[in-house]
Amino acid sequence: MQPGQDAPRFTAPAYINGKVEDIDLNSYRGHYVILIFYPEDFGAVITTQLIQISRLKNTLPDDCAVLAVSTDSVESHVAYAELNVENGGVKNTNIPLVSDKNGEICRRYQVLHNAHHVAANSGFVIDREGEIVMMYYCDDNLGYDMSEPVRVVLGAIACDKEEAWDKLRGTGADWTPGESLVQVNNVIISRNIKRSISHGDFKEYSKSSSVENQASSTAKPDKSSSPTSLKVSSLEEEVLQSMCSVTGLRQFCCLL
Repeated sequence: MQPGQDAPRFTAPAYINGKVEDIDLNSYRGHYVILIFYPEDFGAVITTQLIQISRLKNTLPDDCAVLAVSTDSVESHVAYAELNVENGGVKNTNIPLVSDKNGEICRRYQVLHNAHHVAANSGFVIDREGEIVMMYYCDDNLGYDMSEPVRVVLGAIACDKEEAWDKLRGTGADWTPGESLVQVNNVIISRNIKRSISHGDFKEYSKSSSVENQASSTAKPDKSSSPTSLKVSSLEEEVLQSMCSVTGLRQFCCLL
């Protein structure tokens, strides 16, 4: 599963607020959802993650839900949820624990370890339209900092409010709630970068852009030039140079 794809829907039994009831993901349409997958109940790693995100839930708006899924039975979830934190449980965290006993949910989200029939330590942020915004996937022994999906939800909500998705705007790497969004000011830059990448001459394009930028600083404006003429600012030039690595190109191409 990747960002931009529809999150697979499911209905499954869950232990929530002291009782067992079916949870339908479709009922959360119009809400943001942090969907957590974990290997098994009583695991030390997932216990710390559930406790952490439980404490962070008060920073999320009311229309954001947190769900946790494993292939354990409902009975196991009940025991896990009713066990005190001091003894390795998650009592009072108030996070619905969804039972995916046959592994179908995990399989549809592509996070099932088939050999052991357990979910990988992973998770997804799903937006109000039911699309995946972000995912993480860790080794089962490595705890994931749950403040990151919380930050992503808050960042996505900020983008929603400012209608930033179609305006080449978004959150910076260290964005925190209340900060301004970052913006790429020249749409033509991204189009030309993509065109140069597809022709395999990105480095030549980057060099020529740098030369053009230096020339444009001394040359008078040419009113007859095409409206699509490329002029690169020092900041944009720095972005171009930083993207010369293969990894940078791949990540940038995914955004175009």
